Amino acid sequence: MSKRLLASLAAVLMMASVSMGQKAPVGAGETAADVLSLVYSPDTGNLSIDLGSGGAGALANLTTLEIRSAGGNFTGTRPGNLGGLFDVFNANKLFKLDPAGYGNLDFGPAMAKNLSGDALVADLLVDGSFVGGGGVGSVPVALVHPDFMVPEPSSMVMVALGLLSVAG
Repeated sequence: MSKRLLASLAAVLMMASVSMGQKAPVGAGETAADVLSLVYSPDTGNLSIDLGSGGAGALANLTTLEIRSAGGNFTGTRPGNLGGLFDVFNANKLFKLDPAGYGNLDFGPAMAKNLSGDALVADLLVDGSFVGGGGVGSVPVALVHPDFMVPEPSSMVMVALGLLSVAG
């Protein structure tokens, strides 16, 4: 068999194994070493993935990533980093395959703008696999969205002082 045919067959088998895996629901959260984070900016529709901050708890690189949007929230032009033969980008699905593995990725403005955090948590399902084995369904998947950001304590102090000066 030719190398190209073998590579194609391996890719198809890998995609089949991904689709049979446990899909991970998305929850609200923050980036962390042992969490696959989807980072969304409502102002621009920018979507990126973060595999942790490095170090001992960081996740292994991905070989496949599938993000499904039940509401068809993927929009715009195909991201430049989805140029592989088996990569997919349409209104309901973003899929990336690279058997060599990949880390953090920025897909650019790949999603509709101004989506709430709660709407995205309800809309998205994530699946995929890591270099060396294991599925994305085995780790937490967090949506990083401004709706879920907790202000730093120093910011809260500034707000309180501002309110006191207005009231007093």
